[in-house]
Order: sequence, then C-alpha cells, then structure tokens
Amino acid sequence: MSLTIKSDEAERLAQELCSLTGESVEDAVTRALADRIARQREVERKRKAFEEARKAISALPVLDGRSDDEIIGYNDIGAFD
Repeated sequence: MSLTIKSDEAERLAQELCSLTGESVEDAVTRALADRIARQREVERKRKAFEEARKAISALPVLDGRSDDEIIGYNDIGAFD
C-alpha cells in the first residue's frame, strides 16, 4: 500500500520531525502514527474504566436522602447555619 499526502503542512511537520529525530520520513511518520494510536487507545481504556466506575457508583443504594446542600450544611442563602 502506498500513502500519498498532499498537504504542505503535513510535509513541513514531517520534515521538522525528521530533523529533530534523525529518522527517515517513513520511520518518523510510522512512529508518530503508532504513538498517536497508543495514546488514543489509552484514552479509550480510561473512558471505559470511568464509565464502568460511574455505572457501579450509580448502582449503589442511597443511604441518605438529604440533598448535597443539606449534608454540607448550607442554608437557603448558601451560608452555613
């Protein structure tokens, strides 16, 4: 498979990355894509873990029916009594 990118910005960024790393364009682009994929997979893993935690917390029974403000002790004007 061949990849052709017709973007001056992409070319500029690839050349800058190559000059910083000393890699070929192919190696630099391959590594950059692999790094981005790894970061996105980690974001997705964390999102799924957060969603699982949210569901588990939502399933817990309510042990105190008071509102948040009542528990904290705020009165009607937002001050402590």
